[in-house]
Amino acid sequence: MRQVLVRKIPVTAIHVDELVTILKKLGKLNEVASGSARCYFCGKPITLDDISGIISIDGKVRLVCSNPVCLAKAAKISWQNVSRS
Repeated sequence: MRQVLVRKIPVTAIHVDELVTILKKLGKLNEVASGSARCYFCGKPITLDDISGIISIDGKVRLVCSNPVCLAKAAKISWQNVSRS
């Protein structure tokens, strides 16, 4: 029998219409628009169409692509950060 680990992870959602404004406030818009932004976990280039996560790691804003493995890693870090609070 296979066991499944279930945990609740808080998720903050951003509407696509607000993404540009938020990236600008975080100082990441030029990086994304110029094509130099990369996923923190896999290094894949990130575009406005492919960005799936924004996370703070070591006090720095990091971007996450749409790869499920990368999203799972970001969720794990978020969970650890929430658990420490």
